[in-house]
Amino acid sequence: MTATASETRVALPGAVAFATLLMGIAACIHMLQVSEYLADWRPAGVFVAAVAVGQAAYAWVLLHRPTVPVALAGIVGNLAVVSLWIVTRKFGLPMGAAAPEQVYGHDVQAIDPQTAFVTGVPQAIGAFDLTATVLELAVVAALVSVLPAGQHRWAVNALFGLGVALLVVRVAIVG
Repeated sequence: MTATASETRVALPGAVAFATLLMGIAACIHMLQVSEYLADWRPAGVFVAAVAVGQAAYAWVLLHRPTVPVALAGIVGNLAVVSLWIVTRKFGLPMGAAAPEQVYGHDVQAIDPQTAFVTGVPQAIGAFDLTATVLELAVVAALVSVLPAGQHRWAVNALFGLGVALLVVRVAIVG
């Protein structure tokens, strides 16, 4: 039985092993943060735990079945997690434990971004979450590198287009 194009194993086993290692480390970092997030706001803790479990499961799947669809899923999944991290650090959570006025009255300056899970309040950038984000971006780079030529070209062009779109949005917001 021959493998279909979508079941083709990706090349560069070293890059796959590297991506698997980085994904496992990112999963561990997220898992180490779960109790802190649970103490601050239970839904955030559950979400971070789900991300950690998903990343660990993905690392296992990538190691045992390094195919094109698995690599593409890793690229999309990691970009989704990184995108959410950027949004929460720049604009805050789209929903949170409460609106700022409910927690702090009208004194929005009293909000501690390190522990605040308040709607619209940007979260602080911490060493652990920044490290996990850098690892996730490195996983994306490693996975793009293992794609066959046609998909590799498409993925690089898509990432370039995403970067341009983000730059346009950034300029539009800042002015």
